[in-house]
Amino acid sequence: EFDTLDEYKADIRAKLEAQAAERDNNNFTNAVIEKVLENASVEIPEAMIERQIDSMMRDFEYRLMGNGLKLDDFLKYTGSDMQAFRENYRGQAIKSVKAHLVLEAIEKAENIEATEEQIDKQLATFAAQTGKTVEEFKASLSESDIEYFKADAIRDNCVKFLADNAKAEA
Repeated sequence: EFDTLDEYKADIRAKLEAQAAERDNNNFTNAVIEKVLENASVEIPEAMIERQIDSMMRDFEYRLMGNGLKLDDFLKYTGSDMQAFRENYRGQAIKSVKAHLVLEAIEKAENIEATEEQIDKQLATFAAQTGKTVEEFKASLSESDIEYFKADAIRDNCVKFLADNAKAEA
């Protein structure tokens, strides 16, 4: 695909620079979100925390199953029990729920929406991963699946809004 070594080197340099720029952008965005969460005061219902812990445990269980393990066996091998394991997820669950509530409040306050093009772009990404056309993939989705993609695009726009309006501290 390259005629000379210099072309190859230039391509590698461009890719590395793009990766570094994306990493810097992600680090900045994460720092902005952390600062917003740090400054936000939110009452988090215990039921939301428990639901998030349930979701995180289900994800972990699916990953274990992908490796041929069951959660009960994992707990036995690690000398843990369900109560202690759930408690390990509590801090992360609280942070996740808080982030969700804060971003949702910002979305509403700033009237942040997603365009059809943004949603279609996300659908195209997932369609490509499944080897389907966008139309085939979209036809296989339920209304709640479409709402998930819409909510995800809105969340992306909210995060972009925060990053665009943040002032970096020196």
